[in-house]
Amino acid sequence: WTSGCWGGLGELIPLLLNSTPSAELQNTCAGVDSMVTWRKRVYIRETGDAHLGVVVGEGEARGNGAVRRGVEYGRL
Repeated sequence: WTSGCWGGLGELIPLLLNSTPSAELQNTCAGVDSMVTWRKRVYIRETGDAHLGVVVGEGEARGNGAVRRGVEYGRL
């Protein structure tokens, strides 16, 4: 990972668990066989009112808002 925004995986895992499943990751429940899947970019985006989520691929990233400074996120 290349972000300096996270202190560790303990901060990232709850975000991943609370994110909506992505169509970009179809057929990956039991494992990932293709390097194409591993090369997909992930983004942290505003996915609802006061909620952040992980989105996969540029198409999903464009459909969600960028994270805004000064906003208190955390509601599901």
